Amino acid sequence: MLPLLLLYLLTVTATNQDHFTKYKYLDYNQIITKLHSFQTQHPNQIYELDNVQSKYNVNTPGTCSNAASDMSGIITPCKQWYVTITGNTKTKDNQSQKQTSSLPEVFFSGSVHGNERVGPTTTMECLDLLLNNNKSPLNNNNVNSKWLLRLLHTRLITVMPTANALGYYQNVREENDVDPNRDFPWGVQSNECMRTTAARAINELYRDHLFRLAITFHGGMRAIAYEWGSPNYKDKSPDNQALQPLGKGAQQAAGQGDGKNDGYYYPASWLNPLVYPVKGGMEDWAYAASFDKTGYNKPCVPTEYNGYPKEKTMYTKDQLRTFNFLVETAEDKTPNEETLGSKSNNLNSLEFLNETNAADGEQTGGHIPRNVRLMLYMIDMAEPYIEWYDTTNSNTASNGKIDIASLSTLRWDVGGALQVDDTALFLIPWLNMKNNECPINIYDLDFSNTQRINVQDMHQIGDTIWTRKENKENEENKLVHFVGKYTACIEKNVLNDKSSFIIVAGAKVDQSWADIDYEAEPNGMEPQSHLVQSRTRDGYKASNNGHVIHGHVWWYSTPKCVRNGIVSTSNVINGDNREHDDDDANWKTDITEAELPVDSRYNTIDKYTAATKEYQRLVNLNIMNQLAKEKVKKKKEQDENSMLRKQN
Repeated sequence: MLPLLLLYLLTVTATNQDHFTKYKYLDYNQIITKLHSFQTQHPNQIYELDNVQSKYNVNTPGTCSNAASDMSGIITPCKQWYVTITGNTKTKDNQSQKQTSSLPEVFFSGSVHGNERVGPTTTMECLDLLLNNNKSPLNNNNVNSKWLLRLLHTRLITVMPTANALGYYQNVREENDVDPNRDFPWGVQSNECMRTTAARAINELYRDHLFRLAITFHGGMRAIAYEWGSPNYKDKSPDNQALQPLGKGAQQAAGQGDGKNDGYYYPASWLNPLVYPVKGGMEDWAYAASFDKTGYNKPCVPTEYNGYPKEKTMYTKDQLRTFNFLVETAEDKTPNEETLGSKSNNLNSLEFLNETNAADGEQTGGHIPRNVRLMLYMIDMAEPYIEWYDTTNSNTASNGKIDIASLSTLRWDVGGALQVDDTALFLIPWLNMKNNECPINIYDLDFSNTQRINVQDMHQIGDTIWTRKENKENEENKLVHFVGKYTACIEKNVLNDKSSFIIVAGAKVDQSWADIDYEAEPNGMEPQSHLVQSRTRDGYKASNNGHVIHGHVWWYSTPKCVRNGIVSTSNVINGDNREHDDDDANWKTDITEAELPVDSRYNTIDKYTAATKEYQRLVNLNIMNQLAKEKVKKKKEQDENSMLRKQN
């Protein structure tokens, strides 16, 4: 049975049968114990559990007395533990490694400042939710459960609950009197960065992975903030066309507040005006240190903890480029435990995921549920996907095959995106497929002779759940995340044909993110992030330490394969169509717009983009030159007017 995707984000009343447990802060030792319990209870979902001292030879910052390390119970120094989870099994076969290497990656830091306490418990509760839901999946009618399963099985999620392990243990902001969030190579002198093991711990993980999205949790105010956040630039970054709408979507995911911030709990904006500019901040470093050409990111040569290799703060072009959101969780750095919220003991309801207008501490309100929702939003947004809304579940045979008549009307939804630019069904001839099996990798297929079937209502194409306007007059609209929004019909004469073909739903999303914002700095620079380029550039590729990002403009569902009137589907999570690694000589890098037959009424100019890229660059350059000339002319006129006023 194919999963449905619904996320109840707004007001839902818990059933009388549910019992709620209030969240409590986890201390340093409890976090370590719980991380190891994850490995015991969910061995196939723990991709890696380690600490940076063992893995990367990072020094320990000091002693956390009574810290249980390596499950030995022996008192040991503080260590920065981290865990990476995924739904894929930990089998070390070649195919499993290939599939995992291209999973979109996200990162969450619970506590860079040790006395800002909401983040570590939030990250642990989100891990607990994803892993327990996978171990005991709910009944097939619980759409929240299926959405969580999808997130776990199609992402690689890394969490470091206490980057500032010593500060968290001591409940102080700094690590040995040094602020870890002023310790990254961004706008500081070479001997003034990587002085803390907290910064080094985060740096090691970023050097090893290809994170597309990240959150670093803080406290002391309310904010969802993004680049720029340093004195060298004012506000907007080259990726501003994506960051601003992503911030708005995060507002909605986190939920409503007390009447401020357009009704949302969090305000969302650039770091500089919303919080304040800093040098050595994690956020701008994670975004720009690998592409900045201004010399603002100098390699680090600290002396603390016996030094740190300079080359570890020298980055390849593919490293970093991460949207690292700073989330300030509350005005209080350590809010009263009564305001953390509650979770249902009945996992079948998942009510604690649902936003309510209740005051903090009442059932589904509170700091922990709010920020767990925010984490799930970021995990979802890591990569676009298409999910079938299957109306044929009752007719599905035990072998996964269904009658062809069930395909007369197909419905699907688009996730992992803010804006759907185009979506349709595609019928592809089934030719030369190995062993006559339904293909797993859609990007292996030949799109040269493809029939496009448009959705019934083209006006539906546009917003997703993360960007739709709340309709206060429609209570049902408040509750529903995915319900088979898009519908297309296949003609009966096609379904009765005994020839073989493959059906996929495809979508193109968030193409406006690629637009250049001419108010951004540096002026005229194209978007630089992995997140933007991976969904707006065909053939985009980045690789680091075995992790790979392949970019596409079009994204596709799991195929439905028709042969001799029988329908079968690939045995994968919907839309998890991973590409092959570089050692596969038959790997097809991308599918271009020109290969897709498109109804002329809804055609786009995407297929002409490559041919006009240089022309567009020259047009943009000309616009910039004209703006510069107009600025000089205006300044000259102002000076002349000033001289006239003085003479008069």
